[in-house]
Amino acid sequence: MYSTLLWATDGSDDADLALVEALRLLDTHGRLIAYHCDQRFLGGRASGVPVLADETDRRAHIRKQIEELVISGTDAELHVETTHRSPAHEIAAAADELGAEVIVCGTRGLGGLQGALLGSVSRELLHYSHVPVLVVPRPVPAAV
Repeated sequence: MYSTLLWATDGSDDADLALVEALRLLDTHGRLIAYHCDQRFLGGRASGVPVLADETDRRAHIRKQIEELVISGTDAELHVETTHRSPAHEIAAAADELGAEVIVCGTRGLGGLQGALLGSVSRELLHYSHVPVLVVPRPVPAAV
């Protein structure tokens, strides 16, 4: 059990799965820090525009999750960082600054060319973080 846990979220279904695991690992009186990176394009006409087109919806989804956790008695807080840098760098730095004992995140399960082109925040976190990183994979579909 962890007393201070950083849940790295992008507001996706995969991140929501990671939240379930994060709550399971959180000490009864522990603090959950939800951390979201609003990554922005740098340079050119798109400079300052969110990388994710549905950024506003994702933030609203995450805010609602945190509000529900607080109402249910969980010590939870949301931190949003708007950045041009890699989300993995920001998440690792936030874990250090906020005293997190572990980072819990989901994975999109991208491999091969897709993973190379789009990158993998969870993979990068393993290289930059000074605390353990727990990557929660999406479930394997049941055989038909």
